[in-house]
Amino acid sequence: MVDARKNPIASGDIESVLTHISEVCIARGKSFLCTSLTELRQDPKAFGKMFGPSGNLRAPSIIVDDKLVVGFNQEMYDGALND
Repeated sequence: MVDARKNPIASGDIESVLTHISEVCIARGKSFLCTSLTELRQDPKAFGKMFGPSGNLRAPSIIVDDKLVVGFNQEMYDGALND
């Protein structure tokens, strides 16, 4: 476990996090997107939603098996964490 407040993950360092990731779920407000990492990389605007205004990975961010879950949306968590 890494505390992002003490060790933020900048957009330039994200590749080390994505090495074993195949699916990404990103929440923004009441909406969320779950897609493969391959598809996410093809959409720079969607890929950028993983990062906050500081350029760091948004919180909360959790890696579960081969999934990266970014942001909070209860419906997304229910689906992503119970698969």
